[in-house]
Amino acid sequence: CWAVVTVTVTPKVEVIKGESASLPCTFKITPSPNNIVEWFIEEGGTRKRVAFRSVSGGEVKSDEGTRLSDRVTMGRDFSLTISPVAVEDQLPFYCQVTAGPAGVGEAITQLKVF
Repeated sequence: CWAVVTVTVTPKVEVIKGESASLPCTFKITPSPNNIVEWFIEEGGTRKRVAFRSVSGGEVKSDEGTRLSDRVTMGRDFSLTISPVAVEDQLPFYCQVTAGPAGVGEAITQLKVF
């Protein structure tokens, strides 16, 4: 039996500048080992992690030194919330789930800011 990681996001999230954006991320893993959910942005051709959380109830951590460091949180449902949203946040956001022997899965959300 092969292990599979399937990650699902909303392909495009639209938000008005200054409001809060919520980027949902759901996943299915077979079998279900201890796993980690991480959110990344891509800027200048490089991925930078902005937040992560262990599925087993670990605390949410946001990475220092990114343009989102003081404005992101990750919910218990692994959605990423950005508040307030700035025009320069209009980027691809990657939800990546690392599940040990089951492998890694990811999906991309494009944030559109008006």
